[in-house]
Amino acid sequence: MVETIEVDADLASRLREEADKAGMSVSALAGELLRLALESHEPQEEPEPGYDAFLRRKVERARESLRHGRFRSHEDVMTDIDRLLHKQREATPQWR
Repeated sequence: MVETIEVDADLASRLREEADKAGMSVSALAGELLRLALESHEPQEEPEPGYDAFLRRKVERARESLRHGRFRSHEDVMTDIDRLLHKQREATPQWR
């Protein structure tokens, strides 16, 4: 199907640049972006029955841990993530 749309010059320029970066035609990139945009507006599935209760239990456990001083700082978590990423990069030749 062929459809024509009008966009301003700035948007057209950005679309061409992104298509070049992705190695795609402008038409293919525009189609993919439209598909993603339309999918994001589709009604979401209802969560599984019991999910709300499950989530509430998880939140309450987390709050209880906080009340008892059992938590890790953001900095500690980020340090661990950095350490794991570094270890993975060292073990994976294509990441070097």
